[in-house]
Amino acid sequence: MDRTCLLFNNSVYGMTGGQVAPTTPTGGRASTAPTGNQEPAFDACRLLEAAGATFVARTTLYEPPVVAEIVAEAITHHGFSFVELISDCPVYYGRYNDLGEGPAMLTAMRGRDAKISGILAHKAFVGHLPAAVPRPGLPQGVLHRG
Repeated sequence: MDRTCLLFNNSVYGMTGGQVAPTTPTGGRASTAPTGNQEPAFDACRLLEAAGATFVARTTLYEPPVVAEIVAEAITHHGFSFVELISDCPVYYGRYNDLGEGPAMLTAMRGRDAKISGILAHKAFVGHLPAAVPRPGLPQGVLHRG
């Protein structure tokens, strides 16, 4: 089946008040988890790959040219394509987790790219919680082509 599914992952159910979601990182706060999410975040890319998607990718919205390349490849791929686009909700997720306004959150996405090392990879973007809380480095780019 030639279909492309785009998942805009903003870490919470943002349109209904910022409730904890399956994609809320462990320790991430939400309106229904004020002391932090106790569960590990669900990895939709791994699920879709296991379910037989023939193209699976993940990227943040930090670099629009990369997003455009990946989405274009997903759309032109023959088979079922899945792309997770990480775009944290600045209104609820950002506010509950002291991550700053939209521009600061967008810049912080760099630190969650598994390819980035050094100080950005270990920076605590939620000052009072350990560095891995917002979201550990996730593999990005094209994760599977079949």
